[in-house]
Amino acid sequence: MPEDLNDCKIIQDLMPLVIDEACSEESRRAVEAHVAGCTNCAKIYETMKAAVPAPAVDANEDHTITNLNY
Repeated sequence: MPEDLNDCKIIQDLMPLVIDEACSEESRRAVEAHVAGCTNCAKIYETMKAAVPAPAVDANEDHTITNLNY
């Protein structure tokens, strides 16, 4: 398997973690650097990001934590 194809597979495995903000900063930077130079992976990454719905936030809802019981 060519090295660049292997790199693409690893980057594509990391993409969902980057989108979900569930990876290290180093992994995020690796994905961003790779997609900057790989048009195929950039297309895949954009497709993945577009498929993730934005979180629904009610602007009128108070999200303040007021009581923690330990």
